[in-house]
Amino acid sequence: MKYLFLLLPTLAFTLLLRPFSAPAAAPLGKPAPETTAGTEAPLAVLELFTSQGCSSCPPADELLREFDARAQAGEPIIALSYHVDYWNYLGWKDPFSSAYFSARQTDYTERIGARTYTPQLVINGTQEMVGSRRGQVKAAVTEALRNARQDYAPVLTTHLRNGKVTVAYTLEHTAALKDYRVTALLTQKTATSAVVRGENRGKELRHHNVVRVMEHAPAAAAGTFVLALPDGLTAGGVEVVLLVQHTQTHALTGAGHAVVSAR
Repeated sequence: MKYLFLLLPTLAFTLLLRPFSAPAAAPLGKPAPETTAGTEAPLAVLELFTSQGCSSCPPADELLREFDARAQAGEPIIALSYHVDYWNYLGWKDPFSSAYFSARQTDYTERIGARTYTPQLVINGTQEMVGSRRGQVKAAVTEALRNARQDYAPVLTTHLRNGKVTVAYTLEHTAALKDYRVTALLTQKTATSAVVRGENRGKELRHHNVVRVMEHAPAAAAGTFVLALPDGLTAGGVEVVLLVQHTQTHALTGAGHAVVSAR
């Protein structure tokens, strides 16, 4: 099945067209490492909207893994995977899916003026493309790393206790924060699922940096989030990501990540 350009059966079609209003706070999932980003640092945040129910999505998941490998090698890239829920009605319920992630995707596509489909990749909150088109994606990331700069530099510390990750952050260069919000994500570093129904039946799918918990708050010079660790995950399997985003344009103007500290 080709990309999901709103060509779903009636129920899924209705879901795609229905505007989601993302709550001020919503669950998401993955702890991350402490970092300090200077305001001159380049910024390339890749947000892939995917689903285990979509046969066109595994190549995009694999391409995202390649960008995550580049990030692990030291490039200023943050690669995130959000599993949407509107494919769940076609035979397979994606265990990582959430209506909150579908809402985030729709927020982007309405602002950008694009259609909603999978696999859809959004770069720095302002540019979208098919997430499996290797040449186009690589060119867009190269351009982002060349031209995008962080206006805000999040500095993170994390602490795990009783199954909850406390994330404390400060922002450098904090002028005009009233037009921004901060999103804290708890991400699962790797995940594997054996799919027994739907378009990917019989396949074992691998995913990277799967967002499991998501919380939003108005941006401030300093703040704290408390993220519940999903069942079955340990501190070693998760990371925390913090995104600074303009509330109107959705442009990402700052990002950081940190491992979870048990201290």
